[in-house]
Amino acid sequence: MNLQLLEKFTSHLRHTLSHSIHLAWKFQYMEIQPLFLLYGMTEQRGSIAASILEKHQLSSKLITSFLQKKFGGRQQRAFPKTTSAKKDDLIWPEFAPATKQLIETAAQLAMEFQHAYIGTEHLLLAMIRQPDKELLSL
Repeated sequence: MNLQLLEKFTSHLRHTLSHSIHLAWKFQYMEIQPLFLLYGMTEQRGSIAASILEKHQLSSKLITSFLQKKFGGRQQRAFPKTTSAKKDDLIWPEFAPATKQLIETAAQLAMEFQHAYIGTEHLLLAMIRQPDKELLSL
């Protein structure tokens, strides 16, 4: 991701991304899906998006429960298992193409509204404008 773009993220959005990465690790996903961003927003207390999602009764518990049901109570094993990997090697999940598109749209929305920073509210609006199948099934 472009470093200049990252510098424009609010601390709430940065923490949202951090929570999303953590969830991808928990479920061992190689890609961070849009649903994980939604989870990250619900975990970011004090952000505009978290307040809106809370009013609509969308919580991190609901999303986690949805993922657990989807995988039958077991976590997905998507990380590759290689014998050549060293103990200190880390495999970082990457943003899925749909997730990258949402982040880019959030940046465009912030510019459109002439906001100096990109926040969770822009990401939530991007999700509303570009709905994902998994998000709609939630």
